[in-house]
Amino acid sequence: MLEDIASIPLDHPHLDDRILWDHSSRTYLAWFDQGQENFAAEEQQLEEFYGVSPVNPMRTKLMDAERLAQSSFDETEALETDLAKVTAELKQLQVQEPPLKFLNTEYLHLTGDKTKFIHYLDQLRQKQEKLQQGIERMKLANVESGT
Repeated sequence: MLEDIASIPLDHPHLDDRILWDHSSRTYLAWFDQGQENFAAEEQQLEEFYGVSPVNPMRTKLMDAERLAQSSFDETEALETDLAKVTAELKQLQVQEPPLKFLNTEYLHLTGDKTKFIHYLDQLRQKQEKLQQGIERMKLANVESGT
C-alpha cells in the first residue's frame, strides 16, 4: 500500500483525500478479505487524526446541534433577563413624572413665589414709607406745638 498517513506532512494539498482513501481502502480490505463488520481500529485512527469520528457524522452533527441549542438557550435566557430589567426600568420611568415636566412645574412655583415675595417687599416698603411719613408728621407736630 501507499505510505502511512502519519508520514504525510500536514500541509500536503490532498491530505484529506489521502486520509479518506486510506481509511476506505483499509475498511474495504478488512470487510472483503476477512468479513469484518466492526472497524474500531480504523475509526480510532480517524478519531486520533481529526479529534472526532468523521465515520459517524450524525453523532458529530448531533453534538454540534446540542452545543448550538445550549448556546442559543443561554443567549435567550440572558436576553430575557435583560428584557425584564429594561421593562422594569421602563415601567418605573412611566410611573414617575417626566423630569422636564417636573422642572417646568418647579420653575412655575418658584416664579410664582418670587412674584409673591416681590409684592410682599413692595408692601413692606410702602408700609415703611407711611411709617416714616407718620414719624415726620409727628416730629413736625411736636416741633410746631413745642415751639
